[in-house]
Amino acid sequence: MQGHDEYAFGHVLIRDVAYARLTRDERARLHASTARWLEAVSGDRVNEVAELIAHHLSTSYELSPADDPEMKRRIYRFLMTALERAAMLDAKAALALARRAVEFASDDRELGRALIEVGQGLFSSTDEAISGFETAIDALQRAGDREGEVKATMWLGRLRWYMGDGGASDALGDRVLELVEGLPASSVVADAIVAVASGLQLHGREDEALDLVERGLAVAQAVGDTRVFARALVIKGSAVIQIGDAEGLGDIEEGLKIQLDLNEARAAMSTYNNLATVLNDNGDSHRSREQITEAIALGEARGLTSQVDWSHLTLVESLFMLGEWDRLWTILDEREDMERIRGTQIHMALRFWRCLLLHFRGTPKQAWQMFPSILDLARDAKDPQAVVPSVAFGIGMALDAGEVASGRRLVSELVELSAEHPVFLGFHLSWAGGAVAQLGMLDELALLSRRAGRSYPWIALRMQSVDAVLSASAGRHSEAFELLEPLIIEADQRGIRVVAMAARIQAARSAVALGDTDGANELLDAAARDAGLMGAGLFLQRIDEIRGEAEAATGT
Repeated sequence: MQGHDEYAFGHVLIRDVAYARLTRDERARLHASTARWLEAVSGDRVNEVAELIAHHLSTSYELSPADDPEMKRRIYRFLMTALERAAMLDAKAALALARRAVEFASDDRELGRALIEVGQGLFSSTDEAISGFETAIDALQRAGDREGEVKATMWLGRLRWYMGDGGASDALGDRVLELVEGLPASSVVADAIVAVASGLQLHGREDEALDLVERGLAVAQAVGDTRVFARALVIKGSAVIQIGDAEGLGDIEEGLKIQLDLNEARAAMSTYNNLATVLNDNGDSHRSREQITEAIALGEARGLTSQVDWSHLTLVESLFMLGEWDRLWTILDEREDMERIRGTQIHMALRFWRCLLLHFRGTPKQAWQMFPSILDLARDAKDPQAVVPSVAFGIGMALDAGEVASGRRLVSELVELSAEHPVFLGFHLSWAGGAVAQLGMLDELALLSRRAGRSYPWIALRMQSVDAVLSASAGRHSEAFELLEPLIIEADQRGIRVVAMAARIQAARSAVALGDTDGANELLDAAARDAGLMGAGLFLQRIDEIRGEAEAATGT
């Protein structure tokens, strides 16, 4: 306190003895007096010492309990103020303050508001968090606090999505929109509208999401809430990207900058994941890895457990494309058995990546045994970001496991999905192209190729591998080779090892068909080096098969 004399004990033992000599009533009186003094001298900066004031008030109350409703209200108010500040810096401290606020709640409204904060802090402890949000909704309904009910319902919807229950999440989103009708503009209303827009965007309903996010932006601007405005920018950018407009990346980056400037760590963590995924899908996997590594460091510093779990999942995506499969496998081993992520989308996705690595490392039958349950979970989540890649990769898994009928059914499912999700199809069709052709479903592959989004240069280049499959299937191997050559060059320049390797193997097949054995072997040698570094046994088997074909063609 600037301008005041300051005193300190010479030793902690002297302090403890001095404190112990005070009676309980004296301690209670002095704690209450200290709280009043802190509040008086802090003036406009009282929020900065709210936790300290709450400590002195609650200690006074516990030392000398009395039927003093006003005292309990003051304690509750300062605890809630303190946790708002703590949430930016230390999630565990914020949770502890929220739990204390529940103890001092004087009515249903205060209880419900505190339970919302507890639920946010317990997000990775799903059962307890669900119970907290549901209790909060009941309490806020009894209190007639409709705005509080909006906030609790919004958070319960987020949690249901996190747990992979797309149907429940959608229903809660509809309920949020019902509740906000007729409410005056506020930060909570703006945040709720944007949260529903986020759910729609994640479910691939981009047009509806954009309509809602514009509404949320307008409310956020009307009430001057920069925090919600930044989140709305991120959702808008993500939806715009999903409909094939790369300009959406700028909105995501601007939203992240605002969140970091505001010290909104929880929101920034979510945005980091959006940004890293977009970068990875668009061929900038090195920058994607850098961004998500920053996010993990931020989340670990702030105690944001569930956000750190999700960020490791996003890191896995970039490590796969960069060919760093040993590190990817280590992350799976470290996190897949964590009890707190069981029954969530994170657990589902980690199992998907383990299944995929088992397949590519040369054990397709073992991978296929895991796959059906993973695909069912992705379908339940109603998230095209999970369903489309699962189905696309699953086609090749089925074929390599000898499950031809299952592979054909997955091709039909991908055709159905393609009508509504062309951008996601563009991201992932290249992994399925060869398998669809081997299943003899060339008409379906041609249809998928026409529907797939190609708005981004990297995705358009990746899609040339699908065009090359169609060309090779028609016997036009020179054309197929020419389509693959620029993809190999670009993948090498970007360091996207797995794409470069797969494209070289595909190009080598056409080179053999054209009688260019030397060219084929040169491609296969480079592909084998990458496959060896990744431990990609399935690709090494394919390389050996093509070498055998080349030897047979030349009679050696």
